[in-house]
Amino acid sequence: MDDLVLDPKYPDKPDFTMFTPVLETPSGWGNNYGVRVTGWFVPPQTGQYVFLMASDDEGQFHLSMDSNPANLRWIAHEPVFNNSRFWAGTTRRDPAGPENRSDTYQFTDWMVFDPVTFGASITLNAGQSYFFEALMKEGGGGDHLAVTYKLKGEPDPANGSPSRMTGAVIRSIADPDFIPPAIQTQPQSQAVATGATVTLSVERAAFSSPPFTYQWHLNGADIPGATEAQFTIPSFQLDRVGDYSVAVNNIVGTTTSAAAALGPYGNSLLALYTFQEGGGTTVRDLSQVGPPLDLQISNAGAVRWLANGGLAIDSSVVIASPGPASKIIDACRASGALTVEVWAKPANITQSGPARLLTVSADTLSRNFTLGQDTSVYQFRYRTTETGPNGDSPAGYLTTSAGADSTRVSHIVYSRSLDGQTKIYVDGVLNGEVLISTRRVESEAICRNERFCYALGHSRIRRRSE
Repeated sequence: MDDLVLDPKYPDKPDFTMFTPVLETPSGWGNNYGVRVTGWFVPPQTGQYVFLMASDDEGQFHLSMDSNPANLRWIAHEPVFNNSRFWAGTTRRDPAGPENRSDTYQFTDWMVFDPVTFGASITLNAGQSYFFEALMKEGGGGDHLAVTYKLKGEPDPANGSPSRMTGAVIRSIADPDFIPPAIQTQPQSQAVATGATVTLSVERAAFSSPPFTYQWHLNGADIPGATEAQFTIPSFQLDRVGDYSVAVNNIVGTTTSAAAALGPYGNSLLALYTFQEGGGTTVRDLSQVGPPLDLQISNAGAVRWLANGGLAIDSSVVIASPGPASKIIDACRASGALTVEVWAKPANITQSGPARLLTVSADTLSRNFTLGQDTSVYQFRYRTTETGPNGDSPAGYLTTSAGADSTRVSHIVYSRSLDGQTKIYVDGVLNGEVLISTRRVESEAICRNERFCYALGHSRIRRRSE
């Protein structure tokens, strides 16, 4: 016990303070720490009282002759350790006078002695407050501290029975309810390289009331096994992009942290949509590059959020940025290069047009680029001075030889370099390429007013696209 009471922090600089509704501490907090529990005992009736304690490791219980802490007296002692709520018994205690109970602790300094049991004879008055202090010093292994009482003449409490030092018979210097978790340090948003290790953490405020449990979420859904204050992703991949938060729980309630956005790191990424919102009419840009280019669903009744991530399109709908897609347009004009990546599952292979999957367009007749489905193939149209405002001449588009399949999700990638080399891949396989020689884009005024859209017929956009 000297390790606790001689520590420079004792008694006024604890690492944290909590309020407890019972004179008992939780089990399994940790190793190598000490506990001091203080308050006032208010006897429910006048009479002789016996106090019993159990702790792991060594413990002490002190009771004041009155409400003044200066008049504390040592009335019970757990000399080594014992099981939780092991009130009555002599294991690791003096068989002739168990130290853990006030009526048989023979080294008591209470002012009145029991001539039969050689412990304290404690008479208390109903309604009067008596200050108490319970101490415990934990080394390793199990840890707990509890105190209970009985009136002299009552049977001993059964081992394992709850402490009676609860409710109206105990008071504290304040009388608050338990304090729910308070978060002091929130998890932080990060841009992460693919394959890198990333760690998120949360720190709760010291005045919160332990013990705590944790549950991390990705876009609101539980992450299995993520139940610590710190959460680590060993190898970050695009399917891990999204908003991460953690629910911190104690016996009072739950506090959920602010969301931390994890997005991929890289100077070339402009916009990223994972379609894992699960509801609502906003599809968030998770790229963390420049101002977010979020998209709005024009008709919520035309779509269905999928339970495993993704969005099903049940009827014609436009999902578009409210204003010009400036960061995409500016970057494409500056570099002359573009890569578009989409995961999509058509509902059928009879649609023509092509039916647009994504586009940067001012309207249906003026668009910078478009990825669409045309029956069983995918087509990418790119507007240049040789194609006209809709990119609808052979000089401006590239079509796969096959690809659209109504039974599976396809991964489509279109890439165009500065020298006009264009390629299209389906599920990682090069499906077409061509060299297109062009001048600058036709109309800067039209270009800068175009929006980024997912304009769909009966298709499903799944997972992510950039």
